[in-house]
Amino acid sequence: MALDVRPDREEQKILKEKSEFTLIGHSGPVYSVAISVDDKFILSGSQDCSIRRWSTQTRSCLVVYQAHTFPVWDVKFSPLGYYFASASNDRTACIWNMKKHMPVRILVGHMCDVEVVEFHPNSHYVATGSSDRQVRLWSVETGECVRLFFTVSGSITSMRFLRGGSHLVCGNDKGQMVIFDVERGQPVDIV
Repeated sequence: MALDVRPDREEQKILKEKSEFTLIGHSGPVYSVAISVDDKFILSGSQDCSIRRWSTQTRSCLVVYQAHTFPVWDVKFSPLGYYFASASNDRTACIWNMKKHMPVRILVGHMCDVEVVEFHPNSHYVATGSSDRQVRLWSVETGECVRLFFTVSGSITSMRFLRGGSHLVCGNDKGQMVIFDVERGQPVDIV
């Protein structure tokens, strides 16, 4: 005998009302969102040069972070959730403590837009990718660039560390993926 466990129409309506909501606050397009590891917060980065932290429980904006002078292309929470990072058209990336309204580190060194940012799995480092075709690895503790990766053939548009953090996979606007050995700072494969 088969059981029908699908919700009826009234239950579907209630579920839809509880699961769908709109967060209004930015004055321009939102280019990036990130969700905290505990699902309590959402970050959004926008053309209006701001980052907003939203509560998923109250569905409201808790904080507006402003330090970038041009659009914010990317935002990411650290694996530990206490810090987050942002990448901007102003050629900088910032590391933020959720409890402070100003960045704890401003990462300067790229010659063009910083398109993407990604935390290393151990949370001690942040990688940035830029339109200047460079990938950099920064110390969260000091804000210093600790590794400049081999320059690739196009703007870096995406990146992700492998689970253990030994390799970084970067996508570019030429349709390629470059896999870097993090320790050596050299590409091991281009796909």
